[in-house]
Amino acid sequence: MGLPKEGGWAVINTLNVTKGSKNKELAEQFINFMLDENTQKQIAETIFDGPVNVNTKLDPDLAETLTYGKEKIESLIVFDWDYINSVMDEWVERWNKEITGSN
Repeated sequence: MGLPKEGGWAVINTLNVTKGSKNKELAEQFINFMLDENTQKQIAETIFDGPVNVNTKLDPDLAETLTYGKEKIESLIVFDWDYINSVMDEWVERWNKEITGSN
């Protein structure tokens, strides 16, 4: 198990505090909670999502199945966002035409 032999894609999941948030302090507390070592360990153990907190320690058998550790992270394939952004409108139009059937 773990990353496919062809490599894995670097996908960035984020937590954000929106501009003008009425609950900025609570949102920041939630983000800190989600990034806590213990929370990251529980997420890894329950939904098998690799931790982003580098201080999170995982059982070696679990760690082997996740994107965990410097070597695995450095092996991830990074999207070419400059190219993707340059063709995004075209892709959205094609998606809408071919997948959703709308123009």
